[in-house]
Amino acid sequence: MTGFPWRSWSVTLFLLAGSAWAEVPWQTVLPPTEPVLRWLAESPQVQAANAGMALAKAQSQRLQAGPYEWTLKTGFQRRSSDGTPERLREQEWALERGVRWPNKVAQDEKLGHLLQSESEAAREDARHETARSLLADWFEQLKARASAQRQSAQLALAEQQLAGVRLRVKAGEVAPLDALAAQADQARAQALASQAHSRWQVLQRQWQGRYPGLPAPLAAPLPDPVAPEGDAARWAQNILRHSHELEWAQLRVEIVQAQAERQQQERWADPLLGVRSANERSGSERVLGVYVSLPLGGAARQAQVAAAQAEAEQARQRLTLIERELRAKAAEVASAAFDQHAAWQQLHHASEQTWRSADLQWRAYTLGEASLADVLQARRLAQEDAQAAENARMDALHSHARLVLDAHQLWAQE
Repeated sequence: MTGFPWRSWSVTLFLLAGSAWAEVPWQTVLPPTEPVLRWLAESPQVQAANAGMALAKAQSQRLQAGPYEWTLKTGFQRRSSDGTPERLREQEWALERGVRWPNKVAQDEKLGHLLQSESEAAREDARHETARSLLADWFEQLKARASAQRQSAQLALAEQQLAGVRLRVKAGEVAPLDALAAQADQARAQALASQAHSRWQVLQRQWQGRYPGLPAPLAAPLPDPVAPEGDAARWAQNILRHSHELEWAQLRVEIVQAQAERQQQERWADPLLGVRSANERSGSERVLGVYVSLPLGGAARQAQVAAAQAEAEQARQRLTLIERELRAKAAEVASAAFDQHAAWQQLHHASEQTWRSADLQWRAYTLGEASLADVLQARRLAQEDAQAAENARMDALHSHARLVLDAHQLWAQE
């Protein structure tokens, strides 16, 4: 039975690991750009952020308009005096409105602009987080598809192996016990293949439910991972420089600081200006005048200023913490792209070696120089190494795509 095509199947499994696809650009593994950009723009997360932008615009308009409105006052009365039967009719009209000091008007305009900038940063951060989730789900599905394909190849190999062992048993070259062992190994491979295909189908249904309108991954060859250009430190700096989350946190500090400054200005209350007109003694006397009302600030206003300043300090400390966390996360994402590529190279090389060893074990078995137990053990080790190499391939591709995405070089808006 030296003609058993073990080598043809081992070559097939090497191809599943991707050694024949090194010339394919790694970007071909990603979903089409145009449908992704369209889906991101229409996603509920981004649409909710768009509503937040409309809210910020309305808040800005309210700040620019100010809190005061015109107030119209009127009153009617009758006047009489002892010993005089005549009753005099009198009426009064007044129009008044609070007026902000000019520095408060400028500060409110600044706050309005900052609120709109914050809402834009929040929208971009929501879009980026949505893209991250999409990318993770895409690669999870790719990994499940690759596992299903690999397990199908393993099942076909186990079935051919079982057929070869049965022929050797029939020829009296090996004991019938080998056929039972090969049959058990085939049943195991069949169970693993069924489990892998079930998981792939579940993830396909989840993808269709979460991302309507986006195509699922095609059954096409995957490229070899490619190490990112440059070094991890520069990538980390680039990620941090384009971080919408950091921009959002910085704008929040600016807003809280501007609110504290605005509260400081409230120590000087806004005046109320009014115009008054009155007809007295049945119109025999006319009164026309203006008046000013100015509240005098006290301890309550000073306490509000202190509270606003404390809140601004809290925001600054939170920004320091967020910046540290994002810097560490950016370094982690950048390092992972390089580390995962190196790990894939090592595991891919190890997988090739274990498959060669399994091939030699089978040849030794066909010559009567090794037991079937040795063959099955070598084959299982080769399967485990191949699966580890395949997972490392997906992780390397995913980490590289995540790196490019976080650096805003993937699915970026025009």
